[in-house]
Amino acid sequence: MSDTKWRKVFAVLQRPEFGITQVWFKFVDAEEEKPARVGVGLYPPHPFIDTLEFGPVELVAIEWVRIQNGQAENAISALKEIGELKFATRSDGVRIIDHQAYA
Repeated sequence: MSDTKWRKVFAVLQRPEFGITQVWFKFVDAEEEKPARVGVGLYPPHPFIDTLEFGPVELVAIEWVRIQNGQAENAISALKEIGELKFATRSDGVRIIDHQAYA
């Protein structure tokens, strides 16, 4: 996924009307997913976001972001407006996927 699309995803997830306060990141080089607050610093045109939990994170390092059930439903329609995003619905929530091989 392009850096621009990831920024659009995070901009949607931060919208207060969706009530999403936490997401789970899965990074390409990590085995486990990691929780983080949804508020991230978006710094276009730089290829990273800034998180409180991990510091700056390269957008290309994100394998997927998971929204827990109960919060995901409200944001999905807004996320679909961004364009060709890949989603995977799981028992623990909805993943927004960058690297399809890891869905």
